[in-house]
Amino acid sequence: MSDFLDWIAPVLSFVAVIGAALLAYKGSKDTDSTDRLSKAAGLYSDYADKMEKRVAAVEKKNEELETNQDEMNDRLERSEKDAEIYKKEAGDYRQLILEVIQWITELIDWELREYAGPQPRVTLNMVLTHLTNFMKSRNFDTPDEASRGENDADRRSSKTT
Repeated sequence: MSDFLDWIAPVLSFVAVIGAALLAYKGSKDTDSTDRLSKAAGLYSDYADKMEKRVAAVEKKNEELETNQDEMNDRLERSEKDAEIYKKEAGDYRQLILEVIQWITELIDWELREYAGPQPRVTLNMVLTHLTNFMKSRNFDTPDEASRGENDADRRSSKTT
């Protein structure tokens, strides 16, 4: 029996060493996997933090752009309204100029006929009054502009009468 024990003891030792080596290898493999997994989780966390910062920056920039877009839309609406007002005013001025040209043409024609024939339906005083009333009906930036135009027209109309 002692031979048997002499022979079995080294075999059991060998199996125990191999088992221990396998357990150690498996433990180090698990530890290595855990280390790699932990490292990957850290990298992912860093990446997630960076992406969160980027998303926050993009959202902030988007809000700024939306605010700027709203401001631009407001400015565009005001510009379009102003353009409509200017277009109407330009039409009014054009109409006034055409009327005055027609009236002055009638007066010049009468003058060229040496005041013979039918008298024109308007006088210079009427033309001046029409121009003055038109200018009074407009909105002026300052009251001085309106009164200046009114005073000049009054002086001219008093000279023509």
